[in-house]
Amino acid sequence: MKTQTPSRSASRKEPVPVSGQPSFAVRGMHLNGWAFGYPYTFRCWKEADWKRYADILAAQKVNLFFLWPFMEIIPVPLSAADRAYLEEVRRVVDYAQRRHGMEVWIFQSPNRVALNDGGVRDPRRRPYWVLRAQGEYPGASQVDLDPADPKEFARIMEVRETLYRVVDNADGYCTIDSDPGGWHGSPLADFMKIFKASRALLDRICVHGEATKQIHWLWSGWGQPGWWGRQWKQQDETRFMRKTIRAMERGVPEPWWLIAGRREYLPACAAEGVLAKTVYLPYNVIEGEPSRPGTQLNLPLLREHVEAAARYPGLAGLMGNVQTPLLQFPHVSYFLSAAWDCGRLKQRPREVLRDLAAHLYPEHRDLLADSWLALKAGGGTRSATLARRLETLFRQRRLGPPGPWGRRLFPNPRQIAGDLVWQLREKAAFEALDRAVRRHVSKERGARLLEAYLAAALGWDQQHGWSVYWKKLGTPWPVWPTQDQAYARLARGLRKMLGGKDVSDPAVVAFLAPIGWRLARRYDAWIVAQCAMEPIRKAIQETK
Repeated sequence: MKTQTPSRSASRKEPVPVSGQPSFAVRGMHLNGWAFGYPYTFRCWKEADWKRYADILAAQKVNLFFLWPFMEIIPVPLSAADRAYLEEVRRVVDYAQRRHGMEVWIFQSPNRVALNDGGVRDPRRRPYWVLRAQGEYPGASQVDLDPADPKEFARIMEVRETLYRVVDNADGYCTIDSDPGGWHGSPLADFMKIFKASRALLDRICVHGEATKQIHWLWSGWGQPGWWGRQWKQQDETRFMRKTIRAMERGVPEPWWLIAGRREYLPACAAEGVLAKTVYLPYNVIEGEPSRPGTQLNLPLLREHVEAAARYPGLAGLMGNVQTPLLQFPHVSYFLSAAWDCGRLKQRPREVLRDLAAHLYPEHRDLLADSWLALKAGGGTRSATLARRLETLFRQRRLGPPGPWGRRLFPNPRQIAGDLVWQLREKAAFEALDRAVRRHVSKERGARLLEAYLAAALGWDQQHGWSVYWKKLGTPWPVWPTQDQAYARLARGLRKMLGGKDVSDPAVVAFLAPIGWRLARRYDAWIVAQCAMEPIRKAIQETK
């Protein structure tokens, strides 16, 4: 495969060590997500945490770090807290560049700006997606602006200039075509106008001047109907993205690159001859966003997308995205190792996980590998045993000396082991309930096991803080994955336990009510009601 490396400043030190020929010259990671609990979301990380994570990525041979400072929630003029936060972002950019020789890109919306700080002084904790344009919530703190309106365009550029003046040292600044942002019915010329005006700012303000890249993230298509409701045919997608790329070629000064946010866009990039300046980012493959936090394990899905990228020999690079970086080590490690060497795709899952565990807790690589495998769908019924073994090691501080990545973990090297214990407990409680329901236990026994499972799920939820965040926006997320077939089967079993198809809705409510009351004494009452009891009531009542 022909390779192409990102440009780097001559002053950079200690580049990422390389040996041999990588499968993809550019290997990147993007972080995207929501401001829930520390340290699960990057939104709440401290500067030292960012540097430690950059160290870990460098060890995984990443040479492109794609950051989102969330300028869309920062009103201008800047408050002291917001300026301090952006200055911290600048220092993280500098660290990744100088310490590890990484190229760093900054993400931004085309036209979303902050109206106010949403009543939250610290931007690390400030909510996102509270929009006037969508009319979703009262007291909106962000708005999408029309670049065709001179006053609104001026405001868009004022926000951009503020970002560039503080975080002026990135190698590239990426603008997505929508989500966040976008303007229905707006012509591509208005979108190109944003790029051209930004080019003038970057040339004048930023450290790398005219060498600073502009990157266009091909995602939903500027001016097109919302991604959430549109069903495009492949030929229509390809046609529109080719039109977009040609608009970039005609109207945007070099240097510019592309991110292909869907593999369906790779044919358009190939047809227009721009693969050498295109990075493929298969969004939601390493981890769904937004999604309830939990370690995911679906290596065949990752393999499918890496192989899709490998079918385009001129492609510049491959990049992943992650919402909860410390939870997704199995997926991130596998994806990045395959980006360096596609031959790693041939490894068996347990071998992949043992290799990862050797970098974290080398004395217990088999236990770690088995624990991760137990979490995946159909992962067997050993969760309770594995949870007890791992919890004993965790509590007695017998995990052994951490490996090279484990030493960089935060807030302490035991973080991943502790999170695995929480998740194994929840999985074990579900397995016990599922077995009991399939064996037709009594209602009393079923009620005790259902309460034990919900307590385990709510305990893990309380640990990472996901429901607390969404409670503030009035948006409950079920603590159990209602789309999973295993849980649909459980709902059918619970209904059968209660009397089958003839059971009345009041009987279901009466069965669940005491469980909800007891759980509400231990956990947040709103979360218990809206995220645990209501979804289960609905699932039991609606199942066939």
